[in-house]
Amino acid sequence: MPSVPLHRILVIKGGELGADLVGRWRALQAANPMLTSPFFAPEYTQAVAEVRDDVEVAVIEGEREIEAFFPFQRGRYATAEPVGGRLSDYQGLICRPDFTVEVCELLRACRLSAWDFTHLLVAQAPLNTLDRKDIRSPIIDLSNGYEAYVRAIEDDGRGLMKRYAYLNRKLARDLGPVRFVPHSADPAILSRLLEWKTDQQRRRNRHDVFALPWVRAVLSQLHGEQAEAFGGMLSALYAGDHLLAAHLGLRSRRVWHYWVTCYDRRWAQYSPGLVMLLCMVASAASLGLSVIDLGYGEHEYKWRLMNAAVPLVRGRVERWCVVTMARQLACATRIASSQTREWLTRTRVWRTAKGLRDR
Repeated sequence: MPSVPLHRILVIKGGELGADLVGRWRALQAANPMLTSPFFAPEYTQAVAEVRDDVEVAVIEGEREIEAFFPFQRGRYATAEPVGGRLSDYQGLICRPDFTVEVCELLRACRLSAWDFTHLLVAQAPLNTLDRKDIRSPIIDLSNGYEAYVRAIEDDGRGLMKRYAYLNRKLARDLGPVRFVPHSADPAILSRLLEWKTDQQRRRNRHDVFALPWVRAVLSQLHGEQAEAFGGMLSALYAGDHLLAAHLGLRSRRVWHYWVTCYDRRWAQYSPGLVMLLCMVASAASLGLSVIDLGYGEHEYKWRLMNAAVPLVRGRVERWCVVTMARQLACATRIASSQTREWLTRTRVWRTAKGLRDR
């Protein structure tokens, strides 16, 4: 990102975004076709800022007006992290497509030593990115219509629609009529979804972020957001009287982001997660949505359903300063300490073995 003349960079708390700033944010987002994801909407940053006090926004002003916004979460060693941490599937500046800024200048103005990103738009990736990894967010592009999408994946021989029809018939026969609800305002369904996710994370021996109070508060806040250009979408799949699966996603004007999803394990044989996702695909057009963003993840079903992808970058940018030196020293100390412990352990094992041999 080359440098451009900037009047000033003002850093404010995420909760201090007033109506005027939100209006300008929305205007910049609408003017940039790369910022269609709901994660770029001001409501997402505001929802996280409601429950966390480390969310900040850099307001970048030009000579006449605000040129860009840089939302971030201030982490350890003054590092800019994604707003919401692991919850965030997209990161970047809210700006016009042709806007550029010197990243080190931005970090200095924000009193930051580094910027860590996990899902940054390729177009915004700085040239001096460290540990860079190029990734993709698979999407289902329905701009040509649902029927055209179905024909295309059938021509590719993926067999997904035949399986979808078969599972629907089997569910209807065994449990009752299949019913898909695109959005429910019922908080009990969200509670059930989070119970399933907690159980899933425990069974997989993973850290359960969904048990964290602030995460649950953010999800509840987003579930209740229902604006024209942004909203939570709590979907549910039923067969008869049985709730089989649920999904909390986010939507913008035309993008439906596939986000937090799980199903009741009792009905796993019916692949309720896949059935619900294909129900989302079938109903998207009627909701005015033309893209389902599946989010980055190494899951086979995403790559089988996708017909396009958004290129992203994972990495970090550092600004050389005292804080950076302290962080690197702390990291080197941890590595050295770990290596010392390993050496001492090996030495004790060798001495014990030697003592046994000498007896």
